Amino acid sequence: MKKTKILSLFALASMIGSTTSCRRNHRECSFESSSTSNTTTSSPSKPEPTIDETFTYYDSDNIEFINISDIKLSDIVELKIPEKIHGKDVVGILHNSIQNLPSLKKIFIPKTVIKIDTKIFANCPNLEEIEIDDENPNYKVVNNCIVSKDEKTLYKGIKTSIIPDTITKIQAYSFYYSNITSVKIPKGVSNYDYYFYHCDDLVDFQIDEENPRYSSPSGSNCWLNKSGTWIYDIFKNGEIPDTVKIIDNNAFYQGNIEELHLGKNINIEETDSFFGTVDTCFGGLYMLNKITVDPENIHFKSVDETGEGKGVLLYREDTSKNFELYKMYGKEVIIPEGVTKIVNKKGGRTNYWDRSLIFNESIHFPSTFTYISRQQEYDYITLNKITVAENNPTLKVVDNMLIYKSENICLAANDSIGEIPEGVTNVPSYAFSGTNITKFHLSSTVSSFYVTNCLDLREITCDENNPYYKANKNCLYKIKKDTNSDKVTKQLLLVTGEAEIDEDTTGCSALNGISTGLISLKIPSSLDFINNNIYSSNFVFSDYLIYKKLGNDFKKIDLSSTSIDNAYLIANNNSTEEIIFPDNITTIRSIINYGNIPLTSVTIPDTVTTIKSYIAGFYTIKVILPNLSEFYSNMFYWANILTDLTIKMTKDRFKEVIKDKSRMTNLFKNCKRLTEIKFLESEDSSNLVSISIDEIF
Repeated sequence: MKKTKILSLFALASMIGSTTSCRRNHRECSFESSSTSNTTTSSPSKPEPTIDETFTYYDSDNIEFINISDIKLSDIVELKIPEKIHGKDVVGILHNSIQNLPSLKKIFIPKTVIKIDTKIFANCPNLEEIEIDDENPNYKVVNNCIVSKDEKTLYKGIKTSIIPDTITKIQAYSFYYSNITSVKIPKGVSNYDYYFYHCDDLVDFQIDEENPRYSSPSGSNCWLNKSGTWIYDIFKNGEIPDTVKIIDNNAFYQGNIEELHLGKNINIEETDSFFGTVDTCFGGLYMLNKITVDPENIHFKSVDETGEGKGVLLYREDTSKNFELYKMYGKEVIIPEGVTKIVNKKGGRTNYWDRSLIFNESIHFPSTFTYISRQQEYDYITLNKITVAENNPTLKVVDNMLIYKSENICLAANDSIGEIPEGVTNVPSYAFSGTNITKFHLSSTVSSFYVTNCLDLREITCDENNPYYKANKNCLYKIKKDTNSDKVTKQLLLVTGEAEIDEDTTGCSALNGISTGLISLKIPSSLDFINNNIYSSNFVFSDYLIYKKLGNDFKKIDLSSTSIDNAYLIANNNSTEEIIFPDNITTIRSIINYGNIPLTSVTIPDTVTTIKSYIAGFYTIKVILPNLSEFYSNMFYWANILTDLTIKMTKDRFKEVIKDKSRMTNLFKNCKRLTEIKFLESEDSSNLVSISIDEIF
C-alpha cells in the first residue's frame, strides 16, 4: 500500500521543545542586535546557533511585535534575547518561557522587551546574573532583581537576588522555583502573595522590623502578620510560633517541610472563616515525616508519639466530639483505633486526604473506621499496601483492594491482579486512579464500573454471565436491553491495550477523558459514529484509529493500514514527529490541536480535498498541499517559521479557491518568514514554479 508521510527533520527536531535535551556541548550564544553592548562570544569550535535554533516565538495580537515563548537549547550558558526577530521587535518574555535550563548562568534583556511574565527562570539553579539594556523603558536590574524604573516594584528575582530597600510591591510568583536561600522583605512592602512558591532552599527568611504589616520572629523562618496570629508562609526548617491561630491558604506549599509543630491556638475553624475549606491550608507538605501538637490544643492531635498510630493528624471541633482523620503523611500510615471517618465539613466538602497517596506506601485502617472513598485523580500513586483490622465490620481487603460492605471498592493500591470479586457491584471512577494495574476482570455481579488514569492497563475481560457488561478484544461494552421491544444496545465504554471494536457495536457510551493503557484501536466500518470527546493529553486519535502517547518516545503515528477516508484529529501530543497516512483519505479535520507539535515537514496526500483546521505547528518549516477545494482560514495559524510551501495547483486555481487577496492575507498572516509559494506550472504539468506572495493577486 502506498504510504504518504509527514516526516520530521530529525536534526532540527532534536533541538526543539522545552522537554527536549540539546546534545551539543555547553555554549554561549550571541545574536545581531542594534545594541552592541554585553555581546558574548560563541565557542570557536561550534557554529553559532541561529534564532530559530534557540527560540520559540510567536506574534502578539499586534502583528508588528514578537513574544518569546520558549528556549530550545537546554544546555545554554549565556542567553541574549535579541531586539528583533526577522525584522520584528521582541517585546515580551512570556509565562514559563525560560525554565529548566540547568547550565544557564547569565541573561541579557534588550530595550525592546516591555513585558516580562513572572513565572520565568523556574528551575534555572545556576542563573546568577541578569542584565537589562539601560534604555529599556520599563525595567532595570538592581541587586540581581528585575524591578521597575522607579525601583518600587519587584518583578522577578533569582537565587543571588537581594531585594532593594526601596521596594514597596512584589509581583506574585516573582521567586518561583528560584533556588534562593536568603531573603529580607523591606519595610515598605505592604502586600502578600505567593512570591516564594517552591523555594525549597530558603533557610533564612526575615522581614524588616519596621514593616508595619508583617513580622518574622527570629528563628521562625516564617512570614506572619504583625501581631503574629496569622501565618502566610513557612520555609525550610521553620517553626510556627505559639501565637499563631490562623494558617493561610497554601502556607505549606514550599513542600519541603519535614517536621511541623502546631501550637495550642491553631484551629481550622478560624481558618475556615476565611478560606471555606479545611484542606487548602494544609496542602503540600510532601516531605513531611513528623507532626507534633501542643498538649493544650483541644482541636488537633498527633498520634505518633503516643504509639496509637503513625503518620496521622487528627481533628475535632470541640471536646464533645470524637477525633477524626484530618491529614496523612509519611510512607507508613496507621490510623489509630477509635477513629471512625475523615473530617467532613463545609457542606460535605472533605479533606482531600488522598493527596497523601502520592507518597504514602502503606495504610492500616482500624476496626472502628467505617467508610472511605477517594476524591481525586492522579497519574500515579505510591500506595503499595492496604490492611484492615480483622474485626472491622464494614471494610475488608481483597488483593490490595479496600472493599466496603463487600459491595463497593473504595480504594486500590498498586500490584492488584485486577480480579473484581463476586459480590462487588460498584467500582467508582477514582478507586484505581494512578495504580499500576495491568488488567481487569469483571465478575458477574459488577453493575457499575468506571476507571481513570490507569496508564499501565493492557487487558480487560468480563464474566460471561454478567448481565450489564461484555468484554471482547480489550473493549468493554455496556449492555442495555429495552424491556418493551427486547432491543439490545451495545455501547462501547472502555478500550485498552491493543483493542478492536466488535462489528455489532451500536455506539459509544462514556469514553470521555478516560486515560487507560490504550496502544491501538481498530474500529470496524460498520460503526459510523465515534464519540468526538475521546480526548486526553495521553492520546492522539483519528476517527478510526487511536494511539496512546507512550511518554516522550511516541513519535510516529502510522495510519497506513486503515481504510478511512475521514480523519478527525491526528496529533495531540508534544512528541509526534511523523505521520503516515492511508492512500485513500479525502478529508482531514485537523492534524494538530496546538502548535507545539514537533512536525517540521508536513505532506498531505494527493487524495485529500478538504482540510478543515490546523495543519502546521510552531516548528513546521515545509508543507506540501494537494489540490484542495477550500482553504480553512486558520490552517497556518501556528506556522510562524514556515518558509517552504508547495500547493499542487496552479496559481490561477489557487486564486479561484481563495477568491480575493484579503482572504489570502488572513490565511498567511502568522507566516512571517514565508515570502513565496510553489505552484504547478500548468494543469497538465508536474513542474513547479515559485511565485512571490506579493505577486499572486
